Amino acid sequence: MDVLLRGVVLQQQAGLIADKDVHVLSMPAGNMPAALQQGVVDAAFTWEPFISEALLRGDAKLLLDVNQAQPGYPWYVLMALPEALKDRPDDVVKLIRAHQKAVNFINQHPAEADRIIADAFKLQAIKNADGKSFPPEALVQEARKRIQWSVSLTQQDGAFFEQLMKDSQALGYMQKAPELNEFVDTHWLTKAGIQ
Repeated sequence: MDVLLRGVVLQQQAGLIADKDVHVLSMPAGNMPAALQQGVVDAAFTWEPFISEALLRGDAKLLLDVNQAQPGYPWYVLMALPEALKDRPDDVVKLIRAHQKAVNFINQHPAEADRIIADAFKLQAIKNADGKSFPPEALVQEARKRIQWSVSLTQQDGAFFEQLMKDSQALGYMQKAPELNEFVDTHWLTKAGIQ
């Protein structure tokens, strides 16, 4: 998230340099809404459900949706240790297939999925300044305006990962940016029957 903030959001999208043009303050994502409300920070770079909570409460305005700036960017990934890939390949394939079933369910049954997601994340109903109440499912429904679920890895995803690695190197987080095939292995998707 720090590389995404400093590289994509600040440098590429806003033309700003972190800690020169803006002061970046790290804090837990759950604290960001309160920090905004209390004026401790002027802006926050966070993720769901915190974005939807702030928008529905009317506490904040959306300045940049990374999903719009980087359409369909892979905001979540499945990862495994090399040892797990070597020692438990059948379990890796099962996990990928289970993930595919979950993504299909989320996309095909949005209302039911919204309830399940709200329960899993223990989301609470919220009220805005006018006293209008929003049930937990409304937070997930609001989030769906910005995020999508997919199982495939596209060339565009690969280009995004490569850029993050280059940004990580440019920001001094790593000495050398690895090649895409050093950290993305799509043959596991093929093994699981996913194109």
